[in-house]
Amino acid sequence: FPRPSKNLVAVFMGVLSVGMAGMAATAHSMCGSIDLTMQGAKVDIMKRLVPFGVSRGCFEGALDSCILQFNGTVIDSFGKQSYLETWQNQGFPPINCRDLSAELWVSGFPQNCEGAWSDFGPCSASCGGGTRSCAFQITRPAQNGGAACHEMNQLKTEKCNDQPCPVDCVLLDWQPDVSGCSKLCGNGTVKETRGVQHDASHGGDCPDPASDQRERWVPCNVDPCPVALVEGFQSTLVATAQTVQSIREALAASGALELHNHLQFNCGGGI
Repeated sequence: FPRPSKNLVAVFMGVLSVGMAGMAATAHSMCGSIDLTMQGAKVDIMKRLVPFGVSRGCFEGALDSCILQFNGTVIDSFGKQSYLETWQNQGFPPINCRDLSAELWVSGFPQNCEGAWSDFGPCSASCGGGTRSCAFQITRPAQNGGAACHEMNQLKTEKCNDQPCPVDCVLLDWQPDVSGCSKLCGNGTVKETRGVQHDASHGGDCPDPASDQRERWVPCNVDPCPVALVEGFQSTLVATAQTVQSIREALAASGALELHNHLQFNCGGGI
């Protein structure tokens, strides 16, 4: 085959150079159409440029513009290239420039304050109406001119446990039983009880009437009985016994009635 002349080769190279320059100009024009925030990026157009090897370069240029927009700095070029690789494999989906602030390979982006409200603390009262509060806790302070948290150092307060508190019953003072003391003298006992002045409410307690809180036996008439009173009472008992005996004998003699038992008296236990 005949060798092409040097002139022909020169012409071919010239045409090729012009073609490449034209493609570069076209690529540059398409690169300029990409929104800096990647929102609405013309992905389909860029995909058609993949054979020319310019798609990744276009998006890398737009990525750099995003970083500059927020005065960011690439601190790990390998991390940036890994990000581009992953982004390209996904078909260059739209992103937001501010989202790059979460990437470890870039720094200097404005970081807005982040935080959350804590859980409410315990109520100040178990019933009858109390309050409880929660605080806004900062998980990440604002950095590099980011927005501050408006809720910083704020508290939220709400009412709690507003149900009525249980009220126990109110008892009267101790009162002796109407039967009185068991003895006139010589250490007797008397029963005392406590009535209810106000009933329990809202689930309050009230002691049982037979409980120690409402019923008791206390000493009464603890002084010794006077000797004269004891002797007089004993004389009365003796006379009564004699009278009963006389009646018994008279009835027995007449056969009208037979008494098998008579009263027994014990004067040792007091009166």
